[in-house]
Amino acid sequence: MDKLRTKYQKGEDVRYISHLDVLRAFQRALRRAEVPFVLTEGFNPKPKMNFSPPLSLGYVSRAEYFDVDVTDMMPEEFAERMNSVLPSDLKVLDVTRIDCSSKSLNSIIQSSVYKIIYPFGSDIFHKADEFLDGDIVIEKRTKKGLKTMDIKPFIYDLAIKDKNTFEVWLPSGSAQSINPMYVLRAYLDFAGREFRIEAASIMREEQYIDKVKHTPMEAGAFV
Repeated sequence: MDKLRTKYQKGEDVRYISHLDVLRAFQRALRRAEVPFVLTEGFNPKPKMNFSPPLSLGYVSRAEYFDVDVTDMMPEEFAERMNSVLPSDLKVLDVTRIDCSSKSLNSIIQSSVYKIIYPFGSDIFHKADEFLDGDIVIEKRTKKGLKTMDIKPFIYDLAIKDKNTFEVWLPSGSAQSINPMYVLRAYLDFAGREFRIEAASIMREEQYIDKVKHTPMEAGAFV
């Protein structure tokens, strides 16, 4: 038995498809592509897969991941077969074979880098450094209700790209997760600008398993 780790994109046309629907889409694709996958045990067997932490609804990504157990298949053939049956906006980007004893994606992924596009205006360059100087207090929605917290310690990096774009590196693992929309709202509030959710575009650019920015494709991979 082999375990394949797959990196895929979630594009504009499927940005409002839920994580559960994405999972189902890949399960159907495995069958249509005639991939020799391994089934789970129990009364309702399914392809033995595990996915990276869910992407927020409405976001796009060029760095989503899943693992799947197969009986015998080369990574290159797996990518080719899957892309022949998947919609273009769920395109497989890379596949590698990993150790069968590797930990699940959900347990190893710790953080993500997001690109945030918003019509900030020319004053974005003058406000970013000031924004990071003080506390960044937000109200985060949890299962127990709204929680006030300072997210400044969780902004590992924030880089201005142009007058309408910045990138932010945030925790996104099972232990701690900060939605980039909180950073956007806090920044706009600090800068005295109006927040319009329909004007925001957020892309997950990559996910990492440590602070050195190793990706999931580097965890347990065969060399």
